[in-house]
Amino acid sequence: RRTIQLKVVLSQYKTETGKHITQEIDSLPTGPTQTFLKAIVANLENQSKYFAQEIQSSLRQWGTDHNKLIRLVVSRSEVDMENIKEEFKILYDKTVSEFIQSHCSGDCE
Repeated sequence: RRTIQLKVVLSQYKTETGKHITQEIDSLPTGPTQTFLKAIVANLENQSKYFAQEIQSSLRQWGTDHNKLIRLVVSRSEVDMENIKEEFKILYDKTVSEFIQSHCSGDCE
């Protein structure tokens, strides 16, 4: 219910201002508040896409963030991992498994 209300607020904001809320968020000082708000909006707009991007980001930085990767995969595995896998394939033209295998070794394989 709260998600639906937030989506309505975001839609109404765009209708009234002619701008997407992320344009306003981008005008805030760079930092944790801006990052937090952008994550909330991205998650509201397309949760599977948001988590696919988070999985990819845990693998693309200097070295893999194993803790983040494990937390993401485990926390979403029973909830919506199939949808996340589909979004990941669309976004990155590789499966989540292929991407993990190409960036990790040892315990992650």
